[in-house]
Amino acid sequence: MSEPEWRVGRSLGRTIYRQVGDEPSKDDEFVGVMDTRELAAQVVDALNGLADYRAALRAEVESLVVEAGDGPGAIQQVLDLIDGIGE
Repeated sequence: MSEPEWRVGRSLGRTIYRQVGDEPSKDDEFVGVMDTRELAAQVVDALNGLADYRAALRAEVESLVVEAGDGPGAIQQVLDLIDGIGE
């Protein structure tokens, strides 16, 4: 697991934990408690979605770096390619 997985507690459904392994366990890091189960689920979904987005962005940047090479101006070329993503 490259990024920590976030999860809702198994008892009340309002607590948020950061998983330390591939599966939920008693060793997971307690983060906090939300007012409702729905809010806890929304926060966990957003955090896990952010991790997925970061992984996708990292893969895209790595491919852009390979495309740009290591010559003069490669960093600027990668930045220009990143600016063009989604256009």
